[in-house]
Amino acid sequence: MRVHLQGIALLATVMLLLLGVARWAAPVLQEALGPEGAIQSTSSPDPPIGSPDAIADLPLTPDEVVQLQTILESINYDVGDIDGIIGPNTRAEIKQVELDLRMPAGTSNRKLLERLIVLTTN
Repeated sequence: MRVHLQGIALLATVMLLLLGVARWAAPVLQEALGPEGAIQSTSSPDPPIGSPDAIADLPLTPDEVVQLQTILESINYDVGDIDGIIGPNTRAEIKQVELDLRMPAGTSNRKLLERLIVLTTN
């Protein structure tokens, strides 16, 4: 009988602790949950298809990668082989040219290529 009472006391203590945690977390959960009870997304919508922002996020074609590598080589960045593949050397030089041009880290390769074309043709 004593073991049962200890078990009931332990169970009651755990339930009170859980109730306290639930009350403490309730404001955070209410803020995160929408009117339907689902967590609300706060991400921005995708840009419309065909818009300049959507096009800027498209990956480069192999021919465009060759163009990017060729421009980088012509302005003294060592991309390794000009092969249309963005390998470790090309990635490292892309990061360096982003720094040198004061572009945000992770700028799309397409935007970088467009900027380099403008800089090298003027």
